[in-house]
Amino acid sequence: MIQDVFNQFRDFKSFEVAFYNQDKELQKLYCTVKSIENNRIVLNANNNTNKNIVASVGEDLQLHIYTENGIYSAKSKVILVSKGLINTEYIISYPANSKHSQRREYFRAEIPLKFNMKVFPSENSDKFFAIDGTTRNVCGKGMSFISDKLFLECEKIEVELAFDEKVVKTSAQLVYSKKIVIQDHSKFIHAFMFTDISKKDIEFIIKKCFLHQLDLRKKSIWD
Repeated sequence: MIQDVFNQFRDFKSFEVAFYNQDKELQKLYCTVKSIENNRIVLNANNNTNKNIVASVGEDLQLHIYTENGIYSAKSKVILVSKGLINTEYIISYPANSKHSQRREYFRAEIPLKFNMKVFPSENSDKFFAIDGTTRNVCGKGMSFISDKLFLECEKIEVELAFDEKVVKTSAQLVYSKKIVIQDHSKFIHAFMFTDISKKDIEFIIKKCFLHQLDLRKKSIWD
C-alpha cells in the first residue's frame, strides 16, 4: 500500500491540497512537489496563486491528484510551515488511506480546442513566452496537449481556451510532462490543472464534454 501511494505521487508536478481552517471553512492550495522522502513530502505553494492562504502546523490535509484515470486522494498532516515572500514551503506527513475516484467535473473529453498559453518564468515577471496549440483533451478542471518539446519549469501559467460560444480564461499549473512515441517520433504529453477557474466556467466545460460524448455516441449508432 505504501509503495502504491508513492507511485501515485512521485511522478506528478503539482496537485490540490484541501483543508478546513479554524473557522471550519474549506480552503484549497495548489502545490508543487519539491522532494519526496521515506516519511514526508516537501511542497512549495505560490503565495500569489493561492491568494495568501496558508495552512497551519497540525492541519489535516486531503491531497487530490488529477490524472487521466480519475482522481487519487490521500490524507496527510502538516508537520512544518516556512512562509517566504513568494512561496510557502510545507513539510507534510507521508500520504495515507489512498483512494481512487471519479468526479463529474473531471470527466475528460477528447475535444480539439484552440488554446493560447502564456508561460511566465517567474511570478512577478512581465516577460513570458506564448504557446498556441490544440488540446488533446479537456475537462472542468484541466487540459492536456501534445508537443515536440518538454515543458519548462515556470512559476505562472495563463490559459485561454477558445470554444465556439466563448473564451474561457484561467490560470493553471503543470501536473506532469510524459514522453510518448507517435509514429516512431518522440513527443510529450503535458497535463495541466486549472487553478482559478470559475464555477460557471467549470459547468460550461462539463456541459460541452457531455454534449461532445453524446454526439459521438449518436454518430456511432448511425454508422
